[in-house]
Amino acid sequence: MLADGSWEPVSLNGVVELRIHGVGGTRPADMLDDPNPVQVSGDRTAGVMRASGDSQIEAYSWGALTGRSQSRALWLLVLPFALINLAGWMTWKRDRALHRALVRSAGLAMTALYVLFTAAITMDFLAYQCAGASGCAAASWPVVGDGGMADNPARRAVIGAIGPLLVVGLLAALTRTSRRRYEQWDEPDPPPRIGRDPAQRGLPDSDFWNGQAYAASLARVHHFAGLAIVALLLSASAATVTDSPVAPALTVGIAVLLLAACGLALVSRLRQPIPRPVPLLVGAGLVVVAAVAAWTGTPTGEPPPRPLPGILYTFDAVLGVLYMSVLFLLVGGGHVKLQPNRWSRLRERLTPFAVSVLAALLAPTFLAGTALWVARWLGSTASVGQPDHATAAILYPQPYEMLARALVPIIIAGLVIALAAAAVAWWTTEEESMRRLRQAWPSAVPGTRSAVADQDWLRRVSAALRIPRASLAAVEWTVWTLGVLITAGTLVYSGYWTIRLVSASNRHSYLDIDLAGLPLPPLGFSVWTLTVLPLLAVMILRQGLRNPSTRRRIAIAWDVVTFWPRSFHPLCPPSYAERAVPEIKTRLARIWDAGGAVVLLAHSQGSVLATAAVAGLPPDRPGVADRLSVISYGNPTNRLFARHFPSYVDDTLLDTVAAKVVGWRNFYRDTDYIGYRMRQVDPILDVYLPDPATNRYYAGDQLPQIRGHAEKGYRRQSQFADYLRDTVSNLRKTLSR
Repeated sequence: MLADGSWEPVSLNGVVELRIHGVGGTRPADMLDDPNPVQVSGDRTAGVMRASGDSQIEAYSWGALTGRSQSRALWLLVLPFALINLAGWMTWKRDRALHRALVRSAGLAMTALYVLFTAAITMDFLAYQCAGASGCAAASWPVVGDGGMADNPARRAVIGAIGPLLVVGLLAALTRTSRRRYEQWDEPDPPPRIGRDPAQRGLPDSDFWNGQAYAASLARVHHFAGLAIVALLLSASAATVTDSPVAPALTVGIAVLLLAACGLALVSRLRQPIPRPVPLLVGAGLVVVAAVAAWTGTPTGEPPPRPLPGILYTFDAVLGVLYMSVLFLLVGGGHVKLQPNRWSRLRERLTPFAVSVLAALLAPTFLAGTALWVARWLGSTASVGQPDHATAAILYPQPYEMLARALVPIIIAGLVIALAAAAVAWWTTEEESMRRLRQAWPSAVPGTRSAVADQDWLRRVSAALRIPRASLAAVEWTVWTLGVLITAGTLVYSGYWTIRLVSASNRHSYLDIDLAGLPLPPLGFSVWTLTVLPLLAVMILRQGLRNPSTRRRIAIAWDVVTFWPRSFHPLCPPSYAERAVPEIKTRLARIWDAGGAVVLLAHSQGSVLATAAVAGLPPDRPGVADRLSVISYGNPTNRLFARHFPSYVDDTLLDTVAAKVVGWRNFYRDTDYIGYRMRQVDPILDVYLPDPATNRYYAGDQLPQIRGHAEKGYRRQSQFADYLRDTVSNLRKTLSR
C-alpha cells in the first residue's frame, strides 16, 4: 500500500484470471498457488490479491466477511432474525406485497420479544417482584432492595428498565457498525440511495444491492418499537401502582404509536427514508416521560399486583402477532396451489412458511428458558394461576413454561425426521450417477489395475455419490415436517387453552400442561437445556471458525442465510453480498477501463456472487459482451438458490447472465455435496467431471481419491484446465484485434 492509502497500480491490459473462492474462505495463497500474494485493492476484511511477479492471476478474498472473525459467532444469538429475513426472500412471486408484509410483521414481533423478555428478567422478575419479596435474592440489593433508593414497585421498574434499554442500544450499535462495514461499500458512480425495498427488484436490476436506505429506515422502526415497549410497561406500572394523573392517557398514547409503527414496518416503498434521529428521539422521549411518571407518582398503598402490570397483555399481543403472521403466511402469502402429481412442488412452496415457523419457535423458546432460569436462580417461582402461586416470590406467565418444556421433544422429533429422510434418500438414490461415472472412466491401460475390484473403495465411491441427495433431503424434510407439526401442535394447544379458559373448571387461568398424558420433560431439565444450548452453540461456532475444515461445513448454511440483504429484518446478521458484489463489479470495470479482459473463475458460493455481479452489469457497458468469460464450479446456484428462492434465481436470470458474456461453462461432479449442474439438461452450459477421475491405478499406488467439493480438485482436472487455456487464448485474440 502506498503512503496515501491507495494500492500500488498493476498491469490490467491483458487477460486477467480473477478467482472467487467459496464457503469456508480459502486462503489467497492457496487460491493463487503462491505463498506470497500481493493485495491490490480492498482492505483487511476483503479485497483482491494478485500472484507475485508478472502474473495476471488474481483472487477476490471475501472470507473475512463471514467467518474469520470469531466475534461473528455471537450473531448466532439472533439466528431467528436471520431465519425471518431468509423466509422473506423465499416467496414464489416477487410482487406479492402480502407475503412481504406478513414476514416483516413477524420480524417486528420477534424484535419486540427480545426486548420484552429482557424486560421480564430485569424489570419484572428482578426489580419489581424479587426486590419486593422477603427471602428473594434481589431483596437485599442496595438500589432496588429494601431501604434502597427505589422504595416502591414503580421506581424499581424504572431501575430495571436499564436492561431492555441496553438491548435496544446494543442492537442499534451492531446494525450501525455492520452497515458501515458491509452495506455502505459503493461501486464507482453508485445509484442514489433511496428508500426502496430490494425485494421488489431482481438481481439484474443494477439497484438491487442499493437497499441501505430502506434497511436503515426499517431498523429505526424496530428501534422505536423496542423503546416504546419499555415506555409502555413503565406507564402501565405507573397507572396501576401509583396515582399518577398522566399515566393512563400516556399508556393509551404509547399503544397507539406502537400500532402506527407496526403499520410503517409493513410498507415496502418509502418515498423518503425515515430521518435518523426522529424515531430514536420520539422513543427516548416516551421512555423519559413514562419513567418520570412512574418515579414521581405516589404509591396507592394497595398491595401491588403481580407480575409487572401490562407485561402479560403485551406478551400475549406480541406473541399473537408473531404466530398469526406466520399462520397467514401459509394461508395468504405462500401462493400455494395444489396441482395433480406435484407434491414435491407443493412442499417446496411451503419452505418459507416452515422456515418462519422455526424462527417463531426458536426465539420465544430460548428466551423463555433463559427468563425462567434467571427467575429460579433468584428465588421460588410459580406460574400465574397455580393454586399455590401466592406463596412464590416470582410469578411468570404459563406460556413460558409451555415453550420451555416443548422444545426438547421438538429437537428429538427433528433428529428422528432428519435421520429417516436421509436414510430414505440414501437407499433410493438412482443409479444414474454411478452409470455416468462408469461411462466416464477410461478403458484399460496397459500396466494398470482396476480399482473397481476393491469393494471397500467402490463402497466409498457409492457413499460419496449418495451424500449430496441424502443431506439435502434430511434438511428439507426436517424443516417441512417440523413446520407442520409445530403449527398443528400450537393450534391444538391454543384451542384447548381457550376452551378451558372459558370453563368454570379453570377459574385460575391455569392449564395442566401434561395434555392427554404426554410425557413432557421436567421443567428444570428443559430450563437448563434452553440456557446451555445457545452458549454451547456459540462456543462450537467459535471453535469451528478456527478450523478451516470445520468452518467450511458451518459456512455452507451460514453463507446461504446471510447472502440476502436485510430487507425483512434489519437487525439480522449483515449480508456479505452487499459488499462483495459491488467490489467484484468494481474490479471488472477497472480491468475493462484499462483495456483488459477477464476470465471469472468462481467456486461454490463464489459462483452465486459472480452470477449476481454479472447479472447487474449494464449490457451496453464496454467490455461486458466481448471481454468477459465465466467458469463456475461447485456451483450451488441451482441446487440451493433456484430451488428455494425461485423469484430471484431462475432460468431467466441464467439466460440474462449467459447473454452478457463470451462464454459460460459450469463444471460439476456427482460427489459434490454443494454444487451441481445449473439446468436439468444443458450440455453446453454444464460440463460433467468424473470423480474419482479414474478407476485405474498402478500396483502399489494409492487408490484414486474422491475430490468432492475441493476447489483445487476442479482446477487440476484435465477437462477444466483445457477449457480454461482455450478461453484465455480466445480472449487474447480478441484483445489483439
